[in-house]
Amino acid sequence: MSNIKGKINKLIFGIASVGLVLLLLLPASLYANHFRYGTMSWKPLSDNGTHITIKLQMENGWTANHG
Repeated sequence: MSNIKGKINKLIFGIASVGLVLLLLLPASLYANHFRYGTMSWKPLSDNGTHITIKLQMENGWTANHG
């Protein structure tokens, strides 16, 4: 039984490794120059002792000139 588990674990590890390599190679073939910058900030709004409510704010800069 443990021999089958070992083979299944090796198969899952192999598939995950191949998927990770493909994901790491994919961005190298893409050239997206429309994103310029981005900032993210947060501030607390309320704290009731058990939960903290925060406000997230994100600002991005894009360009429409893709030529």
